[in-house]
Amino acid sequence: MDAKITKQRLSRMLSYDWVKIIGVIVAICIVWSLVFTMTATQITPTQKFYVYSYVGNNGFSTKFTDLYQKTHENEFSYEILELGREELGNEVNTILEARFAVGEGDLMFIANAPNKKDSYTVGEGEEAETRYYNYTETFARGRVRFLYTLEGENSYFTQIEAYLSKYFFDDSGKADWENGALDEEKAKADFRTRVKKDKRFKTEAQLVVGEEADIKRLNRYRDALKEFYDYYDQALVRFETVTVTDYDGTEREYTCYLNLNPSTVVLDENGEKTWSDEGNLSYSETVPNDGLTKYLSYNEELEQKDGGTKLNTTSKNMCVGFLTMDSLEKKYRVEEGFQTEGLLLVNALIRAAHGIEK
Repeated sequence: MDAKITKQRLSRMLSYDWVKIIGVIVAICIVWSLVFTMTATQITPTQKFYVYSYVGNNGFSTKFTDLYQKTHENEFSYEILELGREELGNEVNTILEARFAVGEGDLMFIANAPNKKDSYTVGEGEEAETRYYNYTETFARGRVRFLYTLEGENSYFTQIEAYLSKYFFDDSGKADWENGALDEEKAKADFRTRVKKDKRFKTEAQLVVGEEADIKRLNRYRDALKEFYDYYDQALVRFETVTVTDYDGTEREYTCYLNLNPSTVVLDENGEKTWSDEGNLSYSETVPNDGLTKYLSYNEELEQKDGGTKLNTTSKNMCVGFLTMDSLEKKYRVEEGFQTEGLLLVNALIRAAHGIEK
């Protein structure tokens, strides 16, 4: 049998079988793609860091984006591999449903200001009055389970303290996260246990580098918590409480927001509102010179002395909620301690807004 390959035979084969050949090539490509996808190491919720700007806010400014990137480069730990940010609008519920379902979310920036699309009525008939929930209330009413509480035994900050207390001890061996020394041997041992399946740390040399990075991470977390408490003691920030009706119909208060720019109306000695030279309602803001507005802002209807309003860009009572996915399956939760990464960014934002040098 003559099986010699000739130009004529090759030409005939390609003429009749070219579709099959292309089909086989495509099939091979798809199979290889599936193999790589299924065998690749999946990024974990701990390794992602996502921030959101809630409905009503203006978009993240360029200054915020730059600060976010610099914080990732200079302050976030080695564990943060992916950054994300999203500005929430009309499709907020659909977007958050999808994001939260897979544990994507660390910080929610949100204004403690009236949401004109979320109203309720007080009184009846001619005495009926329309009032508005604040954006902080709108979010919490449907998703308070995704917000860390900021006060109490199991708050965001007490959880960080408890985590750090596993690694910092005084001279007598008693846990002392604030002033104790880091037990580096324990930190190294725990690191090796945690990264056994991490492909970034296969060799001994890689493990040694990782140990040093983890020691730096723990020291940085401790410093961040002490730094934040200092800002809180100076009243640069304050906690905000919202009232939410739970599934059983009971109204409960949740202290679940950090106000980054506490602001109040300035009153005179008689308790009456005061007005600026331009006729605008006067406010006392904690952050000077629009320092926070350069990073985060929303548009308000600023009350004027003549009874009208003026559209004004502001950051008064801009808040941040620390997001938790503890209500989800374990695979969608951030590992213990790593929620402190959010505090690193919040501290950086406070410093930038107030012009504080680190």
